[in-house]
Amino acid sequence: MSNWIRRHWDGDLSLGLSYWVNGILAGAVVNLLANLVPTETPPIANLGLVLLVIIGAVWSSVGIWRSAGNNIRRGGSKFWSYAARTTIVIGAVYSAITLAFIGTVLIATFRQGMTQ
Repeated sequence: MSNWIRRHWDGDLSLGLSYWVNGILAGAVVNLLANLVPTETPPIANLGLVLLVIIGAVWSSVGIWRSAGNNIRRGGSKFWSYAARTTIVIGAVYSAITLAFIGTVLIATFRQGMTQ
């Protein structure tokens, strides 16, 4: 397992595997699990979950980005490499905006919990 994690991070897996398995499929599983978290979860646990999701998203994005670059060097399709990188940029912008909103809610909830 750690070899898979490292190979993805280094961009050594194929672009298809990196994008579809480590990006789309793993992201869907994480999203599903995150949506199963009860709404009554303590704020500190929510913060921990958000941090784990961020770490996973960074790992996934970096691996896909590097795999796209390696795909071009190996003679693969430039179109799919640039398409994959474009989705990473769009996803990063979307995630930053979402994180800003989630962060403000988590901070407000945490502060409210501290005053009670």
